[in-house]
Amino acid sequence: MDVDGASEVVDPMDEQPLETLTLSVLRTVKEARAQHGLRHQDYTRYRQYCTRRLRRLYKSLKVLHGRGKYAPAPIEAGNVQDARVLLLPLLCAERAWAYAMEDKQTGQGQESRLSRPKRLHMLKRLRKAASSSSELVRLAKERFDRQTALEAEGYEGGMHGTHLLEKEKDWNSALSKFVSARVAYTDLEEVAKEKAQELAKAAAAADQEKDPKARKSKLVVASEGMELVSLVKAKLEELGPAIRYCEYKLGDDGALAALEKEMRSKQKDGQGGSADILVASELQSSLMDAMHKERLAAEEADDGHPLVIE
Repeated sequence: MDVDGASEVVDPMDEQPLETLTLSVLRTVKEARAQHGLRHQDYTRYRQYCTRRLRRLYKSLKVLHGRGKYAPAPIEAGNVQDARVLLLPLLCAERAWAYAMEDKQTGQGQESRLSRPKRLHMLKRLRKAASSSSELVRLAKERFDRQTALEAEGYEGGMHGTHLLEKEKDWNSALSKFVSARVAYTDLEEVAKEKAQELAKAAAAADQEKDPKARKSKLVVASEGMELVSLVKAKLEELGPAIRYCEYKLGDDGALAALEKEMRSKQKDGQGGSADILVASELQSSLMDAMHKERLAAEEADDGHPLVIE
């Protein structure tokens, strides 16, 4: 017997599963950096762009922080209905990273080493970027597809590795983070190649489409698959110098020569990524240290007197 006004009990099995979302982290970062200052290494302009876009996203997505002292609004993966929500932790990480690079760039223009206050602020910003990248991975794994999750994992590994590399203390952990990023991008490369093959078939079928709109749609999707493959290859190449620098710091002397050769090649070709920016500045000092030690060792061999090399 039904009772009027009684609340209906909803069976959990009747609830519709949430649609899996997707967002290209690599393409978003590449386009944002290229269009807003980083073509000319203008980190201030890029940081300001990230701030403005975050403000617009918070407003359009109605993610409110309340009044009074700022406290980040928690984002529950189960409540995410718009793929743009993933841009919030991504842009927070990019803004903090850009601020750190701005500090490093300013310090290098004045002296060989950053002042202590500037260095502490840079490390604080990198720690914030790494923390935001971890939030990015959490949301991507819980609410987005496998491709997005792998892109986020690679991004997180690179950001954590960059932070640890700049701390210049725990080289094992830095190497571990960069290697984890490489593993994620390697898995992503396989996914991208499979997707590109499927989309290549779709592109071939698009030539037989009579409808111009349908043909254009298939060709656009196919080009996106090929673009992902090239983006992943670029990220894998970017991680190489950082990994070899960490290996050198851990005692692999052969890694220094390989790193120098690779960095010079990239400078000649006009290439270089976020990790390269950090590694290049550290490489020069490491090369100078290695040359100094070799010179002292040669003098010791000539004189026959032992010299203490610090």
